[in-house]
Amino acid sequence: MVLMAGECRSVDKNVLILMKNFTVMALTGFITACASNPSSSSVKQISPDTYEVSQLGGWGYDLSDLKSEVRKTADTFASSAGKQMVLISEEVKPDERVSTYPAYDDTYVLRFRLVDRAR
Repeated sequence: MVLMAGECRSVDKNVLILMKNFTVMALTGFITACASNPSSSSVKQISPDTYEVSQLGGWGYDLSDLKSEVRKTADTFASSAGKQMVLISEEVKPDERVSTYPAYDDTYVLRFRLVDRAR
């Protein structure tokens, strides 16, 4: 089958449109994956009165800001329970993917207990 010059151009246009759509979808997926904050923290109970909050630092994070945000999450959780947060331990876990994905950062983990507020 022989394509005429005009037909070849329309095929090229279709390929370009397909490539453009694919690129837009790939970029949208990448941006969505980066923007959906996998680093958001949530409180999980690890024993009857002990809880843990952890959060991934993300690209170019500042450790002091990360610690502040995690502590704020723990304090808010304690306040909502009518209690006070008492720090048990905290640690910064290095990202295990560093050799493969150097842009990822560490996870900050805070463990705490809930106690009655001092009067």
